[in-house]
Amino acid sequence: MIVAIFLLFLGTLYYLHISRESMSRLEKMEDDEEIESLEQAGNRAYALAGILTNLMQIPFMFYAATGFTEGIRHADFNILPVFGKFFFLVLLITVASILVRKGFKTVNGEELPRYSNVRETRDFLMDKMDEAEKQINYEENFELVMKLVSFIFPSIYIGLILLNLLFQLDMILAWIAVSVIYLYVTVSQYKIVKRYYK
Repeated sequence: MIVAIFLLFLGTLYYLHISRESMSRLEKMEDDEEIESLEQAGNRAYALAGILTNLMQIPFMFYAATGFTEGIRHADFNILPVFGKFFFLVLLITVASILVRKGFKTVNGEELPRYSNVRETRDFLMDKMDEAEKQINYEENFELVMKLVSFIFPSIYIGLILLNLLFQLDMILAWIAVSVIYLYVTVSQYKIVKRYYK
């Protein structure tokens, strides 16, 4: 887990470097096609850095739920290595998140609002997008919700049932987590219906 998080961190740094480099070369260009190409490359690299930063949280949560608690349970428990690894991973994720936030200013020329709620952040980011980018975002988000509701969550439910039957595991926390996420996605669909069919 620690190696996976470190590799994702290095990937984040790499893509942020490419993004920064593309944006700095952008100022020296005069050809419109080259400017557009460099701008797209910088935006793509920045988006990939953000994705890798978010992916860092998956192995971290897995480590926190398994490796960290396993280390505490051992008879030869030594607090320094266990908490040292944990805080090192927290530090990596925090540094990556800060660098991605700072990279937003490099790419967009403005900082992300620091203390804004979800709606304000959404409005700010939507204002930065052109119409084609907004349309792609709408279509992909709609497809994501449809896949979650119709395929991914039912598959997780079936997997949990099979794991419970095969290994007699206590899966109540997994059931609760999946159910809460499923409930959230379903309730968010109600908000769409409510807004559209006033």
